[in-house]
Amino acid sequence: MAVLIGGAVYLQHQHTPFSAQVGAAILVAAAIEASLYVASGFPAARDRVRRLPRKSLWLSASTLPAYLIYSLGMGTFTWKALLVLAALAAIVSFWYRLLPANLLTDAGFLAVIAPGLLTGLIPFLYPPLSKQLRTDYVGHIMWLRLSYWAVLTVRDRADSKGDFGFGFLPRRADWKIGAAYFAACVPVAAAVLRAVQPMRLKDHLTWSVTPLVAIGTFFGLLWVVALSEELFFRGLLQPQISKLLGGAVQGLVATSVLFGLVHLGFGGRFPNWRMVLLAGILGLFCGRAAQVAGSIRAGMVTHALVVTLYRVFLVNR
Repeated sequence: MAVLIGGAVYLQHQHTPFSAQVGAAILVAAAIEASLYVASGFPAARDRVRRLPRKSLWLSASTLPAYLIYSLGMGTFTWKALLVLAALAAIVSFWYRLLPANLLTDAGFLAVIAPGLLTGLIPFLYPPLSKQLRTDYVGHIMWLRLSYWAVLTVRDRADSKGDFGFGFLPRRADWKIGAAYFAACVPVAAAVLRAVQPMRLKDHLTWSVTPLVAIGTFFGLLWVVALSEELFFRGLLQPQISKLLGGAVQGLVATSVLFGLVHLGFGGRFPNWRMVLLAGILGLFCGRAAQVAGSIRAGMVTHALVVTLYRVFLVNR
């Protein structure tokens, strides 16, 4: 309901003309995917899906209703896109059904889902209404939540022990630990920024608007960007790499280096070594927060706070 109401208000304030059918298709598809995305954060919902006898098949099929509503309402439906979506959803949903949970298959899983977020796959499946109205974000939410469900219900077939502390609401300890590692990360990242690309506070920061922007940015990052990256890197990979290398410190460092390297093409610049370095530093502090708390939600707090500070308050000199 929140997505339907908020989405309707948002669409009314856009200058792109569209029919009532198109608007309804966008809103309903977004509501379906948002509901499935939010449901992944509830242990009881995950336990119920774990008990389904054909959960991989159900997960794969769950991608189709929103796509059909969106594409038929928008007039963008193609059989090719439907078949591509069905095939990719089946690969993600059955990956851990057919393969054992280990470092190699976890790395392979991330290699499968990464192109869906970094290439033109999502705009192909969910063509945006216009350059200003990026409705293809419905597809991004679909791809992320499908990955969450596959990791949290198919990879871990038995109970909640493999959840990595996954959830949308950090506990009090997570807030405390995440904030502490945010405070520790800021001076280190600031020193690196000063050396590689000095930054300054943005102009026109106002006490009436900026705090609201910062709060909105923080929770948007916490519940999407930080949630996904912390699950995949600090939840999936870091424990496996630590086990392989024989120590938590070695695993933390190696995972942080890998986390930095995946940002090599960040912002459309390649190679973006500045972002590789900054992301690697962020990975160290997020990874350590997760280790101390025993939950990725502490790393999520550190992650979202650092990136909010960077996006909302700083600009290149």
